[in-house]
Amino acid sequence: MVDILRLHESIRGAFPEFTTDPAVHAHLFSPYALFVDRPALEAMGRVAAAVFDVAGNPGYSQRVLQWAPDIATHDPGSAGGVLGLDFHLTVDGPRLIEVNTNPGGLLLNALLLDAVRSCAPPAWATWTNAAQARDAAVTAWMEDARQQSGRTPSRLAIVDSTPRAQFLYPEFVLYANAFRDHGVDCVISAPEDLSFGSDGLEDAHGRIDTVYNRLTDFALEDASHADIREAYLAGDVALMPHPRAHALFADKRN
Repeated sequence: MVDILRLHESIRGAFPEFTTDPAVHAHLFSPYALFVDRPALEAMGRVAAAVFDVAGNPGYSQRVLQWAPDIATHDPGSAGGVLGLDFHLTVDGPRLIEVNTNPGGLLLNALLLDAVRSCAPPAWATWTNAAQARDAAVTAWMEDARQQSGRTPSRLAIVDSTPRAQFLYPEFVLYANAFRDHGVDCVISAPEDLSFGSDGLEDAHGRIDTVYNRLTDFALEDASHADIREAYLAGDVALMPHPRAHALFADKRN
């Protein structure tokens, strides 16, 4: 089960400057824990490995890029960051429903780890804690940025439309704090807060060298996303996830 009191304490500790609105965020967490058996976990692991194997097949990528947006042909040199694989658990085993290149909830689930009190034997205890899971996620995003730019991010923008109005805004705050803990200056921005010019992609306070894209405009086709698109194609910023990743992993036409 979930220790609700401890969860509330974790939330207050994680968001000292931000109060979650019960009317908006009432369903961020379930009060119940779901236990998944070892065979199901292993089956999901095999599916995840197969997804990466297929995406790395030259014949597959050549085929799916035929119907992908033109921007997806730009290869920035990385896989695209962290994937979320959504499974439905059935009596016949787990079934993959979709792949997300900008999955929401990862750091929220990490926060939840420390609030879980297992009603099962000790062998079923969580395999990691919140801090370790958070570090693993942030390290993966930062490594993807390094593969694109050849350097460690120094100033990163988490970008979404009207970010404070987003249901998952609390997770943006978690990510921003986590990146800062890893030595990366981090801001939460709307796309119109950024502009691309001779000095690169900038907000009102300086240059941005990495964008964590939480927009659902995966190909950056909207006019308000043009500056991010230009900066990405110019190699001026590392973009995570990038349009090629969505085309290879998450396009439902594949």
